[in-house]
Parts: sequence; structure tokens; C-alpha cells
Amino acid sequence: TPSNSSAASDVYKRQVPDRLDYLMRLHNLTNIALSEIMCCAESTISGYRTGRRVPDIFVICHLSTIFGVTPIIFLDSQTKFVQLTTDYVIYTRPSGITSQPSRAADANVT
Repeated sequence: TPSNSSAASDVYKRQVPDRLDYLMRLHNLTNIALSEIMCCAESTISGYRTGRRVPDIFVICHLSTIFGVTPIIFLDSQTKFVQLTTDYVIYTRPSGITSQPSRAADANVT
């Protein structure tokens, strides 16, 4: 129904900025640094972080790759960050706990 779609869109618009901001702080990335990695304008990143702009699924997938997390982090309102370690970003869903290697862990692989 349209109201369910609208409610889902509102959740998406609220959680993307929060989760992007959290991941950027976790990885010590500024808007400028992330914009250079993504080959976009700094104002685009700022828009994502403030909620003025909504990234499409391709941008979500690119962000997920950059931060070493699943796109579900941005898309599923029931997925929550539980604990962070230097090697894993751990998140939980109603079905249990799952982990995804972080970019830091990838960098240590020789």
C-alpha cells in the first residue's frame, strides 16, 4: 500500500544518514575523503549525511564495499550495530548475530 511504502521510505531516509555518519566516524573519514573515494562532490556526501539526498541502491552497494559491511546495514531497519572490534563490524538481526570483515581486516591480509 502507499502508506507502507511511505513509512519504509521515511525509515530509509532516517537510517542512511545515521549509519553513514557512524561508519565515517568509525573509519575516520571526512566528507572530502569519502567524496574522493567515491568520485563525487563533497556536497553529495554532505547531502547523504544530512538526509537532503537519498542514495540509490548502486551508491548503497558502493558505500557497503568501501566500509566492508553488507548493504543490509543501510536498508534494513531491524539491523542494529551491536559491537565493534578492530577486525569485525558486528550487527544483529532478529534471526541472530552475523559479522562482516571490516576494511581494516582486509588491509591486514598479505
